[in-house]
Amino acid sequence: MISKSKRLFAATIFAGASLLTPASAQEEVDLTFASFSVGGSWYVYASTIAEFLRDVLPKGSNVDATPLGGGVVNSLLIDADKAQIALSHAMTNKWATNGTVAYEAPVTTTRALVGGLDTYYLTVTAVDAEPGTGLREYFETVNPDAKIGANPGGSVATFAGKLMLTAANASEEEVEERGGAYLSMPLGTIKDSFPTGVVDATPQIITRGHPAITEISENNSVTILQPEDDVLETMRSTYGFDLGTLPADSFRGQSVDVKLPTTSTTVIVSEEMSDDLAYTITKAIVENADKLAAAHQALAGFDPTKGWQPEVVNLPLHPGAEKYYRERGWLK
Repeated sequence: MISKSKRLFAATIFAGASLLTPASAQEEVDLTFASFSVGGSWYVYASTIAEFLRDVLPKGSNVDATPLGGGVVNSLLIDADKAQIALSHAMTNKWATNGTVAYEAPVTTTRALVGGLDTYYLTVTAVDAEPGTGLREYFETVNPDAKIGANPGGSVATFAGKLMLTAANASEEEVEERGGAYLSMPLGTIKDSFPTGVVDATPQIITRGHPAITEISENNSVTILQPEDDVLETMRSTYGFDLGTLPADSFRGQSVDVKLPTTSTTVIVSEEMSDDLAYTITKAIVENADKLAAAHQALAGFDPTKGWQPEVVNLPLHPGAEKYYRERGWLK
């Protein structure tokens, strides 16, 4: 759980950034766009969105698609005004709003512009396992002394991954008792550590076509483990995930369907953002859905007509976004 002290720490991450939030979308703007590390799908998303935002924002505006942030910390960066736009997960939106799971206190200042961009799957990718190998089975019998590469703090992949591993009897303490270890390292280092045997498995929250997992699967003999039914139920009922199926052959070595916890991506901003600016950003994202799909295959299923729905975003809509959806006739 993120404590108040850690929230204050997160608030300093972008302390050196220029943080002008204008009163109107007609004034030039300087926006920090929080996503996640290079090698992840979110960085591709943010970079693509930033490109077409630069075309519609006033002359002199800047959109910095930074590779910092993460699924848990991004709402805190918005709350602290250290980023003005960010990507989040529908599931963590719920956690943040309620002040549960990863958050000690409710985060009530974030608003949604558009959601349902994709489907994200909570996975554990591992070496020395046959397709269909169970998650608990792997850590108890197949590779009990496995070394687990986990992203640094702030990543929902690490936070949620540890929740799922704990439900599968592979908590940090249990893994260490069997001779294994949790190793904290950036995603790029995790990717490079599979061929050398430094890392045997990694929990990640991924899309189809995820760059880092694609590279890992192309260069190593790995597969995506199957969480047991009781593990899936824990992730659904206790932690608010949806459940879905990652189709066979989404990645090399994954020759069977895998049922997994799922969520989707939301674009979030502060309630303090002007209505005009929120409207402009929402319009640009929705009306460039084709460019998003061309940038990343996981965005091909984005349906803008549903991107405003409460069950899709798990946040209040920003009034500027609400205005746009009403104009389109999707929100009555």
